[in-house]
Amino acid sequence: MARLDGWRVWVTSALLAACAGCTVPPSTSDTGPTTTTLGADPVLAFDQGDFVWLADEAGSWQLARGERPAWSPDGARVSYLRDGDLFVVGVDGAGEQQLTDTPEEEHEHAWSPDGTQLVYVRPDGEGFDELWIVDDDGSSPQPITEMNSLLDSPHWGAAGIVFEDKGVEPWALRLLSAPGSSPQLFAQHDIYLNDPHWSFDGQLIVLSGFVTNDNQEIFTLTPDGLTLERLTDRPGDDDEGSLSPDGSVVLFESDRSGLLDLWVMQPDGSDPIRWLDQAPDQPRRRPTWRPGP
Repeated sequence: MARLDGWRVWVTSALLAACAGCTVPPSTSDTGPTTTTLGADPVLAFDQGDFVWLADEAGSWQLARGERPAWSPDGARVSYLRDGDLFVVGVDGAGEQQLTDTPEEEHEHAWSPDGTQLVYVRPDGEGFDELWIVDDDGSSPQPITEMNSLLDSPHWGAAGIVFEDKGVEPWALRLLSAPGSSPQLFAQHDIYLNDPHWSFDGQLIVLSGFVTNDNQEIFTLTPDGLTLERLTDRPGDDDEGSLSPDGSVVLFESDRSGLLDLWVMQPDGSDPIRWLDQAPDQPRRRPTWRPGP
């Protein structure tokens, strides 16, 4: 029990450091979170069931119907997908706006570092997926790649947009230094790389990779794309890893407890613990850190 309590102290301290000034909402019951917590200071977003949720170290609460959340750089808004289109809403749940309205189903997306645009993946109707950008008010949607490939999981950092190319073997990461530039090969190793996330300081990429068809692990990659370091090593799936704003904690999803849930660990992969005591009745997925102040 003493060791367990020690880890609770460690993760609470780490989470509070990752989002200084967060307030603790009322505790949740076994039947799920209450809506009275909406408006508290969340540390992260994730999706569960048909909803985007916000959470801090004490509990979680629903924000909007949708999936695959992403934070604006100022932490004031959350974008997400609903029925194949891109939406954005304030962190308090107000001012929801639809950004795309197309017959195709957009998927993975991310914000530009200055918060004025979003990059997203859109099928081209011919069996390929390309990258598009749109202004944060929904105006000026336009394609930024024409690769005739299966592109996915863009993440926009100061050095550019890193994304997956699943049209090659094994899957590679490519980099657009800016919208309209030519995609460059960024990293290709002997595993299938996916879900890259720039660290907030741009000095590291946290990503996952398929070691085998049924085993996905968390890795880090240096910003030159050369050095890959493995953080997790277990059967099953560890995915969607990202560093906290201060670099002290890695957040990820894992099925190690039997159902996909949110976990945190130290940046070297040690001391993994589940985020919340309460086990979910549906998978908690795609966690993403709120940018720090």
